[in-house]
Amino acid sequence: MRTLAICSMVLAGAMVVGCDTKTDSKPTPATPAIPGAPSTPSHGNATPESVGHDAAEKAASLSDTAVKEAQEKVTQVVQYIKENKLDLAEKALNELEKIKDSLPESIRSQLANARSMLDAAKSGKGLTLPGAH
Repeated sequence: MRTLAICSMVLAGAMVVGCDTKTDSKPTPATPAIPGAPSTPSHGNATPESVGHDAAEKAASLSDTAVKEAQEKVTQVVQYIKENKLDLAEKALNELEKIKDSLPESIRSQLANARSMLDAAKSGKGLTLPGAH
């Protein structure tokens, strides 16, 4: 009986080892790259959380073109305020404030300044614009 048990274990072990060394004749297909999708780290230990975080960061940041357009719009808001076109300034500023979380800090601070300038102009308080003497 003891011999039978030992033989069974040896046979089972040989089968397991034999299964591990067997190679699959089908090649594993490469996962196609999706444009704009975050790449997995080179260490290959990407977790769903890290991939989601990378995607959120990319979604939150705007392209250079979009940042330039936002900067131009801020300049336009200030120009509208100087020209006393407060409705146009309000509309443009509202559009920018909707996406302010995705803008760089330098533009966010300009938005805050533009909002202060617009609010002051609307209230009729004395408005001192940069560069105006």
